[in-house]
Amino acid sequence: MLPKMLQKGKHRFWALIESSGGCYEVGELNEIWKSPPGFVISQIRSHQILALNREDGTLCIPRFQFDSKTRHPFPGLQAVLSATESWPVEETTRFLLHRFDPEHHDKRPIDYLREGKLSVVLDLADTHLTQRP
Repeated sequence: MLPKMLQKGKHRFWALIESSGGCYEVGELNEIWKSPPGFVISQIRSHQILALNREDGTLCIPRFQFDSKTRHPFPGLQAVLSATESWPVEETTRFLLHRFDPEHHDKRPIDYLREGKLSVVLDLADTHLTQRP
């Protein structure tokens, strides 16, 4: 029964990524940024942007972390990724995409980041860290 539950969780996780804009491929982002080969990988390794490993071994760079006009990471993203560096990347992704107070508003941490409210996101990350098992 546990493997089925894990598969269901994986499916929901990837559905969340797709419903939040899907992913860029490494080469696609290098092309968009007109950057040299290896640049996007260096951004991932230095926690400038978030990337997930797909089951087939390719990288998925979620689009939700980028401004739709400039296609560059939202200001403050690096600070959030630095603050959550000890978390598994999937947990950071879920944190950014889930509403914290659905009874009172529909905002997610990524929405606050889009609005330039980095301190709110960092406070939510601190709360999340203290409340997780």
